[in-house]
Amino acid sequence: MAKTLAETLCEHIEYRHCLLPLPDFEIEQLDRHELNSKLAELGLTPDEIKLVKQRRRALKSRVYTRKSRQKIDDTIKDLEVEKGLLMQEYRSIMKEITSLREMKQHYLHT
Repeated sequence: MAKTLAETLCEHIEYRHCLLPLPDFEIEQLDRHELNSKLAELGLTPDEIKLVKQRRRALKSRVYTRKSRQKIDDTIKDLEVEKGLLMQEYRSIMKEITSLREMKQHYLHT
């Protein structure tokens, strides 16, 4: 059986038992219009185009997920730092309250 154009192009990448005509970095980096133009130039079948677009969505989703996780991690770190500062402030205020209570007791008994 003859190979399709998509199977014979350079930098084949195996994806779901199918060879994609473009490397992942190119699929991910090209904007939608550039990718559509490139796919039209390559003369891919509708099924091959569908696979490339599915791969693009999967790659983009991975990037968004990674960025989201990083944002959550950064937020957690910031909140932990803020919590530490608030705890220090709380301890300082509690010491001051204790000191004022002791002073009050001292003046009441003298």
